[in-house]
Amino acid sequence: MTKEQLEDLIDRYLAGNATANEIKIMEKYYAHLSDPDTKEQPWKKKDKLRTKNRVYRGIHDHIQRKKSKKLQVVLSGVAAALVILISGYLYLNPSPEGLNNVPSPLTDITIASETDQRSLLLEDGTYVLLSPGAKLTYPSTFNGKVRSVELSGEAWFDVQRDTIHPFQVQTGEIITTVLGTSFSVNASSMKKEVEIKVTSGTVKVNNKEKELAILQKNDELIYQSEKLLVKRNVKRMEEEKDELPKPGAFKLANVNMEEAALFLEKRWDKKIVFDNKAIKGCPLYASFNAEDPMEEILMILCRVSNAQYKITNNKITIYGKGCLRE
Repeated sequence: MTKEQLEDLIDRYLAGNATANEIKIMEKYYAHLSDPDTKEQPWKKKDKLRTKNRVYRGIHDHIQRKKSKKLQVVLSGVAAALVILISGYLYLNPSPEGLNNVPSPLTDITIASETDQRSLLLEDGTYVLLSPGAKLTYPSTFNGKVRSVELSGEAWFDVQRDTIHPFQVQTGEIITTVLGTSFSVNASSMKKEVEIKVTSGTVKVNNKEKELAILQKNDELIYQSEKLLVKRNVKRMEEEKDELPKPGAFKLANVNMEEAALFLEKRWDKKIVFDNKAIKGCPLYASFNAEDPMEEILMILCRVSNAQYKITNNKITIYGKGCLRE
C-alpha cells in the first residue's frame, strides 16, 4: 500500500464510505501509529502526526455511529460448505508491496498442517480445516472483488456466503469459484489430474484461459492435461456419501480455547469473554454437527478445559481454573 493509496483510504473512511474490511484496516493502522516501539516511519514525523489525528477522528466517529445503530450480523444458515481435496503444486503470487515497516493487512499468510489436522478462521468468517500435509495461503484481509485463497493438499471449507464477493480456491491453473455449494476437489500431482465432485449447489470451474464448466449437484469434472470430461447427475455409493463432509459441521483441531472463541463468536453473533486468562491456552480437539445447540457445544468445550460458562443476554462468560499444565 502506497502513501497515496492510504490517503485515499483515509478519505473514504472519514466520509463514511469505507467498507467493513477497510474500517478494520484503519483501526489496525491507527494502533500501529500509536505504538511507541515503532522505530521507523515511512513519512516525516509531521505527516505521521497529521495522519494519526485524521484516523483517530474517523475511528471516534465510527464508534459513535455504532453506538446509535446496532450492527446485526446473520451468520448461521448462510454459509456454503465445501471440501477441497488437492495434492499438487502451489503457485504463489508475490505479496503486495506495502509501506516500510507498516504491517499491511494485505500481506499473504501461509499456514501448513504437517502431521495433524488444523482449524483456521479466515477474516471473513470462513472456517477451514486443513488435513495433514495441506498448505493454505490467504490474505489477512479480503479487500478485492474476489475472496481468493491458494491451497495445496486437502482442506474442508465452510464458506461465509457473500454473493458480491465470491470465494475462490486456486490450485495451479485451476480456479474453483463457490456460488453457494458443497463440493470436493482432488488434484493429483502423480496423475496430473484434477477431479471435482459437487454434492449441493453450484460450482464454476476455470483455468487461466477460459471457463471449463458450471457444475451442479451430483456433477463431476475430470481435467487432465487439457482434456476435459464432465459427468452429469452421477449416482454415488452410500459409502462415498458418508465420506463427504456435511454442510455446517465443523471440527476444532489443534486450536486453543481463545481461537475457538473467535470462531464461535462469528457463528452465533455472541461476545465471548474469559474471566481467567489461563483458560485461553487450553488445547482443543472436538467435532460438532450443524444442528448441535450452542449450550451443548459450550458445555463440551468447558468440560475439557476445566471451566464453566454463563450466558447473559448477548455475552458468554467462561470462567474456572482452566486446564492442568505439566
